[in-house]
Amino acid sequence: INILDASTGNPDIPSEWFRTLKYNLAADIAPEYTISQDRLDRIEAKAAQLLENSLGFDMENDSLSIQPNFGG
Repeated sequence: INILDASTGNPDIPSEWFRTLKYNLAADIAPEYTISQDRLDRIEAKAAQLLENSLGFDMENDSLSIQPNFGG
């Protein structure tokens, strides 16, 4: 986990997560602002969709088999 303590610090996250972070942050802070329930519902739905896509971004469905060489 990176803790940014300077204004010049940049988070070390893949660019595929930028929109996911933006929409989930918007959904998180939305109650502090006056927005319609319809708009909040759309933001939350988009946030959930982007999160699901981002979580599957770096997953591979391949297997890896490693075996030691005892032949010398």
